[in-house]
Amino acid sequence: MPPQNDAFYRRNHVRIQTLANKFSSFRDLTYDSIVHWIDLFAFGHGDLALKILDNVFYVDQSKILAAYRSTHQQLVALHNDLSQVFFAGYGHAGSSAQVMLYRYKIANQLRNTPIESHFINMSEIPDLIRKKDPIIMFVDDFIGTGNEATTFWTGSENGRTLERPALQDIVPPNAKCYLAVAVAYESGIRKIHQATPIAVLPWQIFSDQDKVLSAECTKFNTNEKQLIRNYCVRTGCPFVTGYGDTQALVVFEHNCPNDSLPILWFESTHWRGLFSRR
Repeated sequence: MPPQNDAFYRRNHVRIQTLANKFSSFRDLTYDSIVHWIDLFAFGHGDLALKILDNVFYVDQSKILAAYRSTHQQLVALHNDLSQVFFAGYGHAGSSAQVMLYRYKIANQLRNTPIESHFINMSEIPDLIRKKDPIIMFVDDFIGTGNEATTFWTGSENGRTLERPALQDIVPPNAKCYLAVAVAYESGIRKIHQATPIAVLPWQIFSDQDKVLSAECTKFNTNEKQLIRNYCVRTGCPFVTGYGDTQALVVFEHNCPNDSLPILWFESTHWRGLFSRR
């Protein structure tokens, strides 16, 4: 497909520079990166590519900190006394949840305070059985379908028991559990509430109106939605509309969820997403 012409880039120079500034904290992303991505779109579809980027909900460091301040305030509203509250990343070692746990601590100025010792590893959770009615605030960044979160709790996926231990087997039965997240879809929250005893405390909540290709979404017209779907098919990604048909346009500065449309992140011989996944 031919790239956009010079007139397009002259006309949209400021707009592209604004987007480059918006996404500057994403690794190695530059003005030229955006140009190369736009040129994956057919001649005349450059404006659609820019519109897609305009509608990306980008979660940078400042938004992450704001999100965890908000979720902490929700927790304090429920439990003013934090002496029985413990904090842990909702994921295995090496997952982004561990990084998010640290940011939660920073966001709420809990370093060098008595509460800092309440930030624990997964291996320490069984020890909470010795506590009277412990409260666990798990921390993660994103909930799309809710499948990953429920699988982590139950230790099973599609009726198949996984080899790694289930979180429900190590959490003391007398513990009350919460999950703080920056961004969550309503459907994913519902699934977690139905499948686990965890109460989700989100910052930004998305609904079916935020599913880009859905009839409820008003950000794009019918023709634009069909073109976007066609480009998603062109990527070759097995998740044509994002994992679990989430149809998201969500990107974190540390990674892009595969729940987002593959035109944003998928890499193949004929497509290179702007926000490549680690």
